Amino acid sequence: MVKKIREIIDYFKNHSRQRSLLILGLYIVFFAIVIVAFSTPSQNNEKKANNQNDYDSLSVLEKYNLLEDYQFMLTIDCLRDEKEVSFYFEGEVKDNIFVFSDSGDNQYYLENDNLFVELESGREKIEEPNIIEGFKYQPHFIFNLIDQAILKFQAEDYENNTMEKQYKLDIRKLEGYEESEEIYIYISTIEDEEKIKEVNISFENPNEEKVFFNNIKNIHIIYTDNK
Repeated sequence: MVKKIREIIDYFKNHSRQRSLLILGLYIVFFAIVIVAFSTPSQNNEKKANNQNDYDSLSVLEKYNLLEDYQFMLTIDCLRDEKEVSFYFEGEVKDNIFVFSDSGDNQYYLENDNLFVELESGREKIEEPNIIEGFKYQPHFIFNLIDQAILKFQAEDYENNTMEKQYKLDIRKLEGYEESEEIYIYISTIEDEEKIKEVNISFENPNEEKVFFNNIKNIHIIYTDNK
């Protein structure tokens, strides 16, 4: 092996033309590597800039549809054991895992419709279908409801630079629902120029009386860290 290498070196020493071509080839390879090394970050930055420009061009509602990781305050008014009760939670969602606490500082975890409470002995799975049902109303789900709904009104709050919008949707028009009872979903949003800050969802009958749907009467969500 060593002898072979020496023969190659001697060959290029004795043949100036081939030696020049070798040096030229090495220079070409070197500069190609340098160009690739410096152009790759530039291309990545350009791609990021294009992605950001694409995002900035979206409407407030379209941006809301893409919202995945955020902090929130959530109130669920529901029917439990034939009594009307309210749950209030503060927490965050990241990678589709909800971590939140109630007013009594109990810590909860919700993942794939499995609800756990943190105890001294560890996490324990609990059955609270109303909480799980309330947490189904996440940005993508709400966006799909709004997409099928009718915009009833909108009003601008000049003092706070926000816009309130209310949408109405006949629940019988939803795919997968087989409700014979006439119930309407009312979705109210408060948004600024960049994002939806607050959402309220309620259910009413034709007489505009609030009713329960899947034991839920009202859901109020405030996005405390919606970037």
